[in-house]
Amino acid sequence: MSSSNGSPEQPPAWWLWLRDPYPWHKFKAVVPGVSRPQLSDLWFYGVLCTILMLLLRGLLHYSLLKPLGQRLKLSDRRVRLPGWFAARTRLLEPLLGHRRRLAPAELKELARTANVSERSVENWLRLRRNRDKPTQLARFTECSWYLIYYTVFVTYGLVLQWNEPHFWDSRHLWLDWPQHHLSRAAFWYYMLELGFYASSLITLTADIKRKDFYELTAHHLVTIGLILLSWAFNFTRVGLLTLVIHDAVDPLLSFGKLAKYLGAQKLSDATFGVFLIVWVLSRLVALPIRVVYSVYAHSLPALEIPPCLVYYMFVGMFVLLQVLHCVWTYYIFRIVLYLLRTGQTDGDIRSDSEMSDNNEVEDDDDLADNNAAVSSNGKVTGKTD
Repeated sequence: MSSSNGSPEQPPAWWLWLRDPYPWHKFKAVVPGVSRPQLSDLWFYGVLCTILMLLLRGLLHYSLLKPLGQRLKLSDRRVRLPGWFAARTRLLEPLLGHRRRLAPAELKELARTANVSERSVENWLRLRRNRDKPTQLARFTECSWYLIYYTVFVTYGLVLQWNEPHFWDSRHLWLDWPQHHLSRAAFWYYMLELGFYASSLITLTADIKRKDFYELTAHHLVTIGLILLSWAFNFTRVGLLTLVIHDAVDPLLSFGKLAKYLGAQKLSDATFGVFLIVWVLSRLVALPIRVVYSVYAHSLPALEIPPCLVYYMFVGMFVLLQVLHCVWTYYIFRIVLYLLRTGQTDGDIRSDSEMSDNNEVEDDDDLADNNAAVSSNGKVTGKTD
């Protein structure tokens, strides 16, 4: 952690910072007993913690999580592609374009253009959707990593802030700013959270593909942006409170998925019920009321400064984050309504692609190959983080 002694660092950009009544040299002035964030820490420790998180995830994957999943006899078998799939892909892929699913009329037109039967096109589409679906072992190892991380850091964040005034009263988010002291424990919490979200953004394309890939990418970018902005201008109390409220629901999500993968459906259902309550209380109640509203309504009067670009960026990022939470809330309640309507209890609470090991289809043009394709499982799924 860099010292607050020495010459003040320059602001990120002159147009970001309101010069009066807190010019940069005054904002970064040395105060005895007060350690504040330094911009240089973002480059060194931020990159260091990102690399650390990537290495830690890889180490846990190969030394603990994958061997554990294998001992639990989780399948690592992927969809078996029949011999005709490659030739059919060369024929149909250019005609399909970017579409993932076809309406009946489009399916009929594609079959007519390619001079194959409609059932052949349907079977090819099923295989195409399922060829990259994750195995049980892959889902287990990824979900276990997130369970370990979120459990440790939610606990860390709660212990770190439980006795802090700002944890219970939003007015203390702004009192005595900019002379907010940053403890060494808070410094590492911040840097490791930054490293986690940066590493998650890097591995997003390699992780299990989800239906809300773009929303999840936007979520990680906004979260990283809020961490960087709050660090640069010493709004670390806001950042610390946001991180612990935001992450509080994620251990339940990961635990519920793991229970489902291991066949403990009743435990998964119970966890989903608790998850739903905590999601609403944390993402839709505590975060907007304790943090977002305080940033919007309390920050400028408490800091006694007029609106500036930093303020608008801060509010805008929080609003975008809350919009993403509302989108995922829609996904969650869509699942709930589906389960209540159908009486089923095996719906997944995430949108990762899953494959069924039993359902099969055959291509009626290539029955001699006798190769089975795994069908889609037809579950309604949604993303919640």
